[in-house]
Amino acid sequence: MGCAKMNYTEKERARLTVICILMLGAMAMQGEEAQAKKATESLLYSFTGGNDGSAPVGSLFRDNAGNFYGTTSAGGVGGYGTVFKLAPDGTLTTLHAFTGGKDGGEPRGGLVSDSGGNLYGVASSGGTIDAGTVFKIAPDGTFSVLHKFGKKSGDGERPMGNLVADSADTLYGTTEGGGAHQWGTVYKITPSGKESILYSFCNCSDGGGPDAGLLRDGEGNLYGTTGDNSGGTVFELTPKGVETALHTFTGDDGETPQSPLIADDLGNLYGTTFYSSNGAGLVFKLAPDGTITTLHAFDGTDGANPRGGLFMDSHGRLYGTTTTMGKNGHGNVFALGPQGKFSVVYSFRDRGYPEATLTPDPTGNLYGTAESGGANGMGSVFVLSVAQ
Repeated sequence: MGCAKMNYTEKERARLTVICILMLGAMAMQGEEAQAKKATESLLYSFTGGNDGSAPVGSLFRDNAGNFYGTTSAGGVGGYGTVFKLAPDGTLTTLHAFTGGKDGGEPRGGLVSDSGGNLYGVASSGGTIDAGTVFKIAPDGTFSVLHKFGKKSGDGERPMGNLVADSADTLYGTTEGGGAHQWGTVYKITPSGKESILYSFCNCSDGGGPDAGLLRDGEGNLYGTTGDNSGGTVFELTPKGVETALHTFTGDDGETPQSPLIADDLGNLYGTTFYSSNGAGLVFKLAPDGTITTLHAFDGTDGANPRGGLFMDSHGRLYGTTTTMGKNGHGNVFALGPQGKFSVVYSFRDRGYPEATLTPDPTGNLYGTAESGGANGMGSVFVLSVAQ
């Protein structure tokens, strides 16, 4: 049933034991997992762990020609991960191999593009004091470092999630640590590489340790999640740097959110929590008035511990991934309809552990990365054709 995953912390192992017990009990009562909407999965690329990298955990960026760009957190010539381009025919090109030095290392987020076609991302380690970097890849493939964290007092450390850009190509992101209180930051960086800290978390009422990307609205407000301060928070940061904890999780309504947020046209925020009262995590909706609703609570049989963000299609359906558990024990892809109907659309076999937000194409196919598995056990890029 797959009640194990590599590289768990002690806390995660304890949680996983609870989930396994719940999963076994639920399956004993229900027999088999309920039939879900079908999806056809195809592997676009299986990493080898060599020069092409291994363990992709970030989301994919798709250009207008159908090429995908992403990162691996390990492997490559230097052993510290890569940035890659994957053509529609499955040909992979390594755009940069990290050394763990001044260029950074171990990128765990995806890439974003500016108006000029430049790609930007973050590396969680390396740089000046091993605190991470922000990097840029030009359309001709030229790699450069925009910022090395930790060079100045109060700077952030360990950037993890995706960046978000505004109309002026200014980038915004979070760091898991560092800042004035050592509990992480929200920062911005101009196209020329000038970085400034917008907010430093103190792990008090504001939360701490943000490791997911941000959501930016039309007025310049930023929204994100923190995973510390007991259960974690959902926060808002105004352009003037005023931070508000919109919700503090207690466990019953979720715990330790590690995913970026999305919003609908009414201003409702949607996200996932890695844990919940039973240890398996959940999907939530946060209304503009602060009311939080659990849209689905995982119990292990239907997956557990979602870390990636959600994607909403034109019908209002939410799609996401769980990192583990489910029918085959290796995570799954799920759908959640506007009326709350939940279904598992694909259960990963022979290892998988997807951690990233899914990326759609114009026809409704969903693309993603799996940390392990594939033909070589080193991770993969996959596509799902979901029945509508």
